[in-house]
Amino acid sequence: MLKYLETVFVSFVKEVYGNISKNWGMFFAAITVISFSFFVLQLILLVYYNMENFKNKILSQITIHVYLKSDVQPKQIADFMYNLDKNEDILSATLISKEEMKKRIKDELNITYSDLPINSVVYVKVKKPEFVKTVSEEIKKEKIVRDVVYWQEYAEKISSVFDLIKKILFVVIVILALGVILIINNTVKMSILSRKNEIKIMNLVGASGWFIKAPLFAEIFIVLILSSFISHYFIRIGYGYLMERFNNFVFFNLLPIDYLIFVRNMLIFTSIIISFLFVYSTIEKYLKKLAEDE
Repeated sequence: MLKYLETVFVSFVKEVYGNISKNWGMFFAAITVISFSFFVLQLILLVYYNMENFKNKILSQITIHVYLKSDVQPKQIADFMYNLDKNEDILSATLISKEEMKKRIKDELNITYSDLPINSVVYVKVKKPEFVKTVSEEIKKEKIVRDVVYWQEYAEKISSVFDLIKKILFVVIVILALGVILIINNTVKMSILSRKNEIKIMNLVGASGWFIKAPLFAEIFIVLILSSFISHYFIRIGYGYLMERFNNFVFFNLLPIDYLIFVRNMLIFTSIIISFLFVYSTIEKYLKKLAEDE
């Protein structure tokens, strides 16, 4: 049994190597084109995910300013703060008392009179940017709250701009993905056409469908793996250089370089599945055509 499996494996490797060696030009052309396509697609995906990260980073800095009424009692404030702490959507709530607020104004603005029309303020931060509006509406319902400010218009404008950019990038990603699928499909068809005589001979001698398909599966798999690692290597170098320069000058940090591995693996996995479906369906059609011709 082991001898049989060894023989099958050796013959399979020889078949794959023979197919590649007889078509070096097409093999390297496929790797070059798919590597470039993968490079561009990974680059756009990284921009897309970094835009989402950038948007969340900015919105996460938005603090809800809760201005309390002037006649609020200490117990009411304590109960209010306790309710905020219990809220699962709120990350933190910081109370700035009337006295502390006056002290800050005196220290920073050098205003010394004591009868400033200032009340206590609570600074609220939420766990996720999308919670800002909901939490603000809930806080407004409290009786001791005079006003709630969180620059809603500013937050909505940021969200709308980033959402528009993301939609454009998503369309570009879809177009590039369709282009990669088309390239893979054409590579599969060219591989089959270049071996149509070999496939016909194997079919005539009674070779099974999987015996015919397996070498092509292996060749496409090798092309995709090599292309993905080549594109990943170059984009990793460029992304690493960009991180060093970019992160030193702005408050926002790009996604970690290890995130590239996730993008690469996602791309490989999807491409392999699509390629195998193309190989299977194309060879099935060709074998069916041969059977009809007989």
